[in-house]
Amino acid sequence: MSSYEGLKLLSKRGDNEIAGMVEKKYKYLMSKTRGIKPMQGFLEFFYMLKKNNLPVGLFSSSDKIFVRHILTELGILQDFSVVVCGNEVSRAKPSPEGYLKAAKALNVMPQECVVIEDSIHGIIAAKAAGMKVVAVTTTHERNFLLDAGLIVDSLAELSLKKLEALFRA
Repeated sequence: MSSYEGLKLLSKRGDNEIAGMVEKKYKYLMSKTRGIKPMQGFLEFFYMLKKNNLPVGLFSSSDKIFVRHILTELGILQDFSVVVCGNEVSRAKPSPEGYLKAAKALNVMPQECVVIEDSIHGIIAAKAAGMKVVAVTTTHERNFLLDAGLIVDSLAELSLKKLEALFRA
C-alpha cells in the first residue's frame, strides 16, 4: 500500500476510530518491547555525554507514553533533561518544530546542538533547525543519509572529538 493509499483509507475513518487504532498500535509495540536492549554503543555514548555534563534531550516522533516506556525499559528515563514527543508538536518531521522545542527546553541555541538520527525526515528536520547531524545506518543505507555531517554504522564509533569536529567543518 502506498502512502497515498494509506492516507486515503484513513480519511474515511473518524477521529475516534483513528485514535483507537493508534492506541492499539502502541499497546502492541509496548508488549513487544519489554526487556528491549539498546543499540550497540548507545549507553556508552549516552553516559559519555552525561559524564561530560552535556545537556541531553530527546525528540521522537513517537507518542510520549511509548517513548517513556522505552526509556524506562532501558533504565534511563530520569537521565534525560528534556523529552519532547510527536504528540507534543503540531507538525511532524521533516518540520524542525520538535528539535527547536527540545533545544529551547534545554536552554541551548539550536546551532550548538548535535542530533543523532536514523531517518531521512529526521535529518531534514534537524538541519532545518540549524543543528549538526550524525546519521546512524540502522534503518537506511549510507547513501540515503548523505545530508548528515557525519555518518556512522554504530554509536560506538562516536567520541567527543568527532562531535566537536562537526562544528569546525
